[in-house]
Amino acid sequence: RLEGIKDGGITLYSVPSFVEWILEVDGIENPSGIALDEYGQIYFMDRDRGKLCLFDPITKRLERITTVTDSCDKTAEVKEGTKIIIDRLTLWVLDPGNHRLLGFSRENFQVKYVINPEEPLDIGVDEPGHLYVLDKKSHQIIEYDNHGRFIMSFGESYLKEPVGLALGKGNILYVIDKGYNGFLRFREEGEYLGIVGDFK
Repeated sequence: RLEGIKDGGITLYSVPSFVEWILEVDGIENPSGIALDEYGQIYFMDRDRGKLCLFDPITKRLERITTVTDSCDKTAEVKEGTKIIIDRLTLWVLDPGNHRLLGFSRENFQVKYVINPEEPLDIGVDEPGHLYVLDKKSHQIIEYDNHGRFIMSFGESYLKEPVGLALGKGNILYVIDKGYNGFLRFREEGEYLGIVGDFK
């Protein structure tokens, strides 16, 4: 519910949603991407080292996750992890610096899937676990199943300068695009539903 602020404006939350600071983590100066799992554990990227990190707010324990990057295979070396999404079995990391999306096993954090769109900007996952990748270069939304297999692409007739993607109720996809004054909406099957909102 929206509420008026006494000094003017409106807010969605009248009470600050901040709870506590996480203690400063030694050696992590450039974190990015954040996701919470069903147990409340926090995953994020240490961009300077290209490492995936896990913080447990209950035990206050920070762990740099050993992935296949740390062995002889450089498949999982993350150049610029900007977004993390967690589904039931996979932890997905958007790595636009390497033009790809990496799928790590939640069981052992080894690479299960590597998806290579042309210029990935943003990702989302729907209730069944399908991935949607917003690709800047191709001006498309690309759908993959939960095993990283291509299903279809759509949106190229509508997208001009896409910036971000989000999934809403009923798996409706919302795209913010600099070429429009509102949010473009698509069904998960690719059907364009028009624009909502007005930024004028």
